[in-house]
Amino acid sequence: MFGMLLLPSSFGQSYGTGECVDPRDGKIYKTVKIGGRWWMAENLNYATETGSWVLSDDPNGTQYGRFYDWKTAKTISPAGWHLPSKQEFQDLLDSIGGNDEELYHHLLTGGKSGFNVLLTGSHREEYGRRGKHASLWSSTLWWFSSMLGISENPWRLTFGTHKGKFYAQIGHGAESECGFNVRCVKND
Repeated sequence: MFGMLLLPSSFGQSYGTGECVDPRDGKIYKTVKIGGRWWMAENLNYATETGSWVLSDDPNGTQYGRFYDWKTAKTISPAGWHLPSKQEFQDLLDSIGGNDEELYHHLLTGGKSGFNVLLTGSHREEYGRRGKHASLWSSTLWWFSSMLGISENPWRLTFGTHKGKFYAQIGHGAESECGFNVRCVKND
C-alpha cells in the first residue's frame, strides 16, 4: 500500500506525503518525498530477537520506534526499502538547504519538510539523551575505521542541541553496537 499527496512548502519545494505497510508485521508508516526520494517519516519499529531495543516508557515502540545496532539496522528494512547511505543523507540535507539550525528545524517533528525526527536520544545515553539528540544509522561505514581495521564506525545523521546551538549534520564515531533509530528510504 503506497499513496501520496503533494504539499507545497514555504521555501520553494513540494513534498509528497503517503504511507507504506511493512508486510512482515502490518505496521503502517507515514512517508514523505523529499529531493526526489521517498523516506519513512517515522522511526522503524520492527521487533527483532536481538540487536534492537525500546525505551522503558514506550515498551511497544509506538511513540519513538526501536533502536537498532548497526548490524541489525543493515538488514531490517522492509521489502522495497533500504537503510540510507551517507550520500542519500547528504542528498536529503542538500535538497532542503540552509545552515545547521535551519535543517534542524525543517527536519524535526513539526518542521516544514514532514520528515518528523524525534529527539529520542540513543540506547546508550553517552551518545545522546532523549529530548536533546537523535541519530539515524546510515549503511555506509566510515572509510577510516575500515581501512585501519578498528571497530566499525558507521556514518549517521545526527540532530541535537549543544551550548544553545542547533545542528543537523552527518557524523561518525559511534561504535556499531550502539542503538540508534532507523529511517528507511524507498528503493529506486
